[in-house]
Amino acid sequence: MRRLINILLSSRKVDKNILFFGLHIHKTAGMSLLEQVRYRLPNSKHYINSMYGINFKNNIKELEERTPQQRNDIRFVFGHGIHEYMLSYFPNKTIHLFTFLREPISRIVSFYCYNSKLLTDKGKKANSFNDFYNRFFPGFSQCNMLIHRFPSFVDSPKDPPHLQAISVLQKFHFISTIDDYSSKTPY
Repeated sequence: MRRLINILLSSRKVDKNILFFGLHIHKTAGMSLLEQVRYRLPNSKHYINSMYGINFKNNIKELEERTPQQRNDIRFVFGHGIHEYMLSYFPNKTIHLFTFLREPISRIVSFYCYNSKLLTDKGKKANSFNDFYNRFFPGFSQCNMLIHRFPSFVDSPKDPPHLQAISVLQKFHFISTIDDYSSKTPY
């Protein structure tokens, strides 16, 4: 991920007109990427939409609150809640869509452990795995997140979800897993 961030920040290697626009699927190393972006890019150059509370607390404007020129200065958009309609905020940008995927079983287990830790840290009882799974999945499956965030990218809505998700991913510039990132990145 460091190579992607280094290219993003390099004035020599990347056209300033390129906007990196990524869907942060839960438990796919997105927080590691976000830490690097927040450390290396000023708030005016990135927008993280998974962080509404943090954005509000730090007086960071949401996309719709920014002027067209302020939006044009953005080079990186990433988050759990990005949606295809947000692309319309960047009519003069060359958009490079990206996301990271993770093997589904390890992703669900990691999500469960993370959720359980959050609850127990607050003195609450963790859910059983079955209760957790029934509450969050399949809505938080990688396929459903892709389909929900980019519905017009789906080639055939009558296809099963995995084929709909593949049709969405075919419109992305870069897709990787957390395991093969360094060998696949074009950056």
